[in-house]
Amino acid sequence: MADIDKDDIADQCLTMALQCGINAHYLAAVAMMRSKLKDDVVNGQFGPYLWSQADWDANPDRTNPALGVAFASNDIKDWRAQVSVFALMAAREFATLHTMLGQNPSALQLYQKQWPGAVDPPLAGNLQQACDDTKQAIVEAINQQLPDNPAADAPIITSPKNPMTAQPAPGGGGAGGLDGAAGVGLGAAATPKAIPPDDPAPFASFAPSASTTFWPVVNAAADTRLVSYEPATGPTVGRPGRCFFAARRGTRHHAGVDLFATEGDIVVACADGKIENFYKFYNSKGRDTFALMIEHPGVVINYGEVAPDSLTGSNMKVGDSVSAGHAIGRVGATGMLHFETYAPGTKQNVRWMVGQPRPWAIRNPTQLLLALAAAGKGGDSVVHVASNVTSPANDLSEALKPALRTALRLHEIGDASPYQLFFAGKGASGASFGFMQGDLAAGQPEVTQTFHDALAIAKFAESQIQAFVQRLSVHLISNPLDVVDTKSVNAALLASRELVDAMDEQILAGVYKDLTRCLQTASDAGRTIAPKAIIFMALWINMSGPPTSLLRWLSGQDPGLSQVIPRAGTMIDGPAMESYLRATAYYRENPGNLPHMLQCAAAGAMMLPSA
Repeated sequence: MADIDKDDIADQCLTMALQCGINAHYLAAVAMMRSKLKDDVVNGQFGPYLWSQADWDANPDRTNPALGVAFASNDIKDWRAQVSVFALMAAREFATLHTMLGQNPSALQLYQKQWPGAVDPPLAGNLQQACDDTKQAIVEAINQQLPDNPAADAPIITSPKNPMTAQPAPGGGGAGGLDGAAGVGLGAAATPKAIPPDDPAPFASFAPSASTTFWPVVNAAADTRLVSYEPATGPTVGRPGRCFFAARRGTRHHAGVDLFATEGDIVVACADGKIENFYKFYNSKGRDTFALMIEHPGVVINYGEVAPDSLTGSNMKVGDSVSAGHAIGRVGATGMLHFETYAPGTKQNVRWMVGQPRPWAIRNPTQLLLALAAAGKGGDSVVHVASNVTSPANDLSEALKPALRTALRLHEIGDASPYQLFFAGKGASGASFGFMQGDLAAGQPEVTQTFHDALAIAKFAESQIQAFVQRLSVHLISNPLDVVDTKSVNAALLASRELVDAMDEQILAGVYKDLTRCLQTASDAGRTIAPKAIIFMALWINMSGPPTSLLRWLSGQDPGLSQVIPRAGTMIDGPAMESYLRATAYYRENPGNLPHMLQCAAAGAMMLPSA
């Protein structure tokens, strides 16, 4: 196996920690614990972080513009690419945990967030050893890359159970330290520049009472949360013309930040607030867009360039109160959301003309947006969508599939390799394999064919293959094969991983088809299904087969469960679907199995585009 030089990976971890605002020691320690810094393939898992090809391909962060490069499928074999993607993932989840806990998470908490199947106490000891093994290399990397920062100040993890510190940027600024209000920079090398330098606009921020916050645009594109801005040092992040204070035709300064979006995208309230004004704002090629002014705790936000029917389409009016995550309109004709921030009490946007003093009410939204990009809720959490505002979740879009794959895989096999035999041990199934757990006793022809072909490629005799099929295609309590035969079969499955992957995709396609039926049934009845609920449905369908009672419930009928539940509402969210599952005969008889499903659904939800 190829060893990765400890100093080399420490340098790369520090580089990416500075870029993403995460602890470099954590990045190195996780690689050490998972693979012992091996750059090889083990049971179908690649490189220092032991990624499977399927998980790598499904990972949206590998093509996130915040990294400055889109990594290809084959880049899974480049350990430096793995460090880059893992750093961005860790930074996102660090920010999420910080919001949940009210403080920085520990290395142990962050690891368990990223790998929900990891069990403590063995994990804590293993992580401590990995931290000890990589400490010196990280200290030396800091001394080399940041000679002006004393090594004694390095954010070294002394105990995986203590809150971590994010890697500070050169010069002492927190690249991703949430304590500094900027949030994880998601690609930024430094904190935002104070603009203009001679009389900088104050940075906007929410008051502490705004405890729940949301990213303002619902969109599945990779650049949805990319904030364009000028860092204190280094090149512009994003597009210069979208930044705060960018020049506008030489006569005025850009008073906001233009967020990436698509015309028609749902716009949601970033926090609780009250609608103060709604008026014509900007004309784009003959089409009007509007300013939507909402006062939130500590700041007024102009959700600019929204569609003219935003309030009527959301069944709201000026003077109405809104909750965090409330759908307040749609992106207008410009195909972007123009995001401005003002001092409390402001009722209308203010223009900042060249050569004129800075208007007192204007606030720089950059830090607030970076914090929302890192930790603001989105996706499944969006609430109160009016019936005439169609949710993107009413379509089984490609953007949902990574979340579904993650939840299904974790629910079926956890972190184990799919290229081996599994036995449920309950007498209700035969041998299974693949992350979708194709069961040889379930009458699935694609499963039997895949098993046969994998063994044939491995030069098993036809008579031996048939003997294995016969022994493994009945209901089993335990593995009927001996150790030698088990190893031989597992080796054949691993060698034919492409066949196993193709089988998984066939089974997964069946689940997708059933989910589409659920979505269509709900839509026909005027209901919307939130992404988290779709994840629950996928897990349930994969467990129980094609939906019947579920379809009745989604259509508004009594599903006929063993426990009476309320009729489905207009919005089927995660809690509603959880209530449905609790009322099923299976979970009433096996309540101890529900926490595992909830955990897997939560892990899948972390893969949602705006989560």
